Amino acid sequence: NTQPPLPHSRLRSLSETNPSYPPSLPFTPSLLPSASPVPLLAPSFLKASRPMSSKPEPVVVLLYSSYGSGNVLSRKRTTYLRTLFVSAKRLHVIMVDGATEKEERKRLWQISEEQSYPQVFLRFGPEEEAYIGGYEAVHQMVENETFADTFSRCQKALPEEAKAKDYGELLEESLEEFLKVNNLEILADVLKEMEITTVTELRVYYEMPMWRSEFAKLPGMKAGYVARLKRALNKGDEQAIIEEKTEKGVDPKILEKVRSAFVRQDEEFFSSAFKGNDAKLNFDATIQIAKEEYIETVGLSKAVKGLMLAQKEKWNIELLKIILLPDEDGVKGPNTEKHGGSRNLINLLVVFAVKSDKGNLMSYLERLDIFPDDAPRLVKLMQANGLYNEADYLGKQTRC
Repeated sequence: NTQPPLPHSRLRSLSETNPSYPPSLPFTPSLLPSASPVPLLAPSFLKASRPMSSKPEPVVVLLYSSYGSGNVLSRKRTTYLRTLFVSAKRLHVIMVDGATEKEERKRLWQISEEQSYPQVFLRFGPEEEAYIGGYEAVHQMVENETFADTFSRCQKALPEEAKAKDYGELLEESLEEFLKVNNLEILADVLKEMEITTVTELRVYYEMPMWRSEFAKLPGMKAGYVARLKRALNKGDEQAIIEEKTEKGVDPKILEKVRSAFVRQDEEFFSSAFKGNDAKLNFDATIQIAKEEYIETVGLSKAVKGLMLAQKEKWNIELLKIILLPDEDGVKGPNTEKHGGSRNLINLLVVFAVKSDKGNLMSYLERLDIFPDDAPRLVKLMQANGLYNEADYLGKQTRC
């Protein structure tokens, strides 16, 4: 399975003289976590909605979400995947926006049995797809040079597709601005000649060792430019991490302090974290971590206990909602799979809601899986607080 030639005129000549060129992309951007091991051969992990057919030329389908523009990491992963498929591999890609195409999203999630973004599928016909995986699965194929095993027979990109201003390009950082900020404007003509138009495209090709070696030999490339470009790309990764941490106004230092407390399971820290002048800052950091990172059970219990000591019931409700319930787009957070069935946390959310969030209690009851043995006590609590409709609902659901 030979790779299609790169689109750039300067590199095309290399493929003519070296049949093994270009190599598969060993792309490992520093801002993205290392991919967890996945099976390397496509047939071992494809999940189809129906028996696979032998129809030729499947189409790549990329499921993403534009809801709230997504977080920084999700946007970059989606942009990278589209750039890999369209610009580097010259494959036709159908972009499915899960935020607006909800029925299609639901159908694809049923195939993948996962609720996350982005996801990659192969479409063999109407409503006949095979699930490939998310960013990690594709990244592993690239690293292990098995990408062609899965995608070599896919439909090629349409002539105008690489230039289309779709999701990936609209989110792309300006190449012109990138060169200007990093004092690399002298490279503009070289990159233009090579048809590189975005920072992501530059990053994808720069990560290829043979490409990087040839890039250093190009006309106009003086000593030090390649090293400077590498520093600029690394700096961009570091900035992306900072943006990810500060996207909602959380100070990176406070974020790291709270994250460290979770790892250490630091009861002393959480017992005072939600009191005093830094209480809201520590809480905001806690919420962001809960939304984006997995928290061990003991560390989570320390935070919940700390909020109880500080008598911050509404804050505890906000934290427990993130831990126990999928978001409004139906996507489960990194902690919901592990802690979503926690008996103690479920009971705490109900108790806090009875006291401080009565208007939303019914919606919680409809979404929580309350243990039947706990229902009688919770029903009495609701009745004592005049919440008869909610008490009646829970009583009927648990037959208590």
